[in-house]
Amino acid sequence: MPVKIFGHLTQDMFIALETRSGGPIDAVDIMKRAALNVIGKVGFNFDFNALNDPDNPWVRMYYNIDDGIREPLFFHFPILDKHFLWMFPNRRAVHEDLRQFKDMLRQVISERRKVVMDKEHNMSASEDNEKDLLTLMLESERLGEGALTDEELNSNLRVFFLAGQATTANSLSFAVYHLAKNPHIQEKARQEANKILGEDPIDILPTVEQVKQLRYIGQVIKETMRINTPVTQNATRRSTEDMELAGVFLPKGTPIVSDIFDIHHNPNVWELPYEFNPDRFSPDGEADKNPSAWLPFGLGLRQCFGMNFSLSLQRVMLSMLLRKFRWTLPDDTIHKNNLVTSVGDIPIALKLYANFEKLY
Repeated sequence: MPVKIFGHLTQDMFIALETRSGGPIDAVDIMKRAALNVIGKVGFNFDFNALNDPDNPWVRMYYNIDDGIREPLFFHFPILDKHFLWMFPNRRAVHEDLRQFKDMLRQVISERRKVVMDKEHNMSASEDNEKDLLTLMLESERLGEGALTDEELNSNLRVFFLAGQATTANSLSFAVYHLAKNPHIQEKARQEANKILGEDPIDILPTVEQVKQLRYIGQVIKETMRINTPVTQNATRRSTEDMELAGVFLPKGTPIVSDIFDIHHNPNVWELPYEFNPDRFSPDGEADKNPSAWLPFGLGLRQCFGMNFSLSLQRVMLSMLLRKFRWTLPDDTIHKNNLVTSVGDIPIALKLYANFEKLY
């Protein structure tokens, strides 16, 4: 796991926070840009520079693509993209941005393949856990451990990128909110970070072993992802045989979707399910008794392959953030009682302003 890269990019986030100091800062914007930098660097060693140059073309392009993917009309009616694109000029712009993004990845893949396949390339020049994903896949190919075409590499990187950035950024933003709402939990998490990383008033980048020891911060992250799960439903599956589920007969071939939000808030599984309580994930806590009831990454053979990446990244960023800053919500926040993500049934873009107090 590239924890050194995580740590260095977290320091870039600190610079952005300090630069914007003097009033409430939108934590969602900061986390989205920090996660974009991390995914680009770890995925294919590309610097989006999203924190230092927030309006550069690659950043604008990514956000346009990301918004386009989540646009409800086209998500529910994909036939519009296939046959009626001429009717939607803004949608055509999204497709053009996606084409340019694919072309950028093709160029990166082509150049990296030449470097890795060169017999002069030293595959042990750096630790495997600090190499980007593309380099690792190409080095595996060189060792005869399986080959992917350039188009397959392109597709895999896009999935890793588009699926990982938003979910990780949202989870970190939600953690900032819950820790601001629960200062005693924030302080307990800070004490753990200082105990494991040290109390010297300098930025300390966690090692892999230290990341594993951040157990309470790990509980905070898991509880955040239970209450505010980044994905509320899993992909549709079909039953492979006749079955009965909760007293209902489901014939073979029935489409089945798991409602992750309801599972995460089921009072038969979780005591006071809308209360933020990281102790649920302590040893012998509620989560241990119901391991299949925590599903932000899915479960089983189709579980998200980026789970450990996301959890490790969040541990690094939160532990370093806790040592460097204390944060609270402004008195006039719209999130005083709960996170406001919609007005009525209409979703709104989440903005979460917080006051960050520098501790060293």
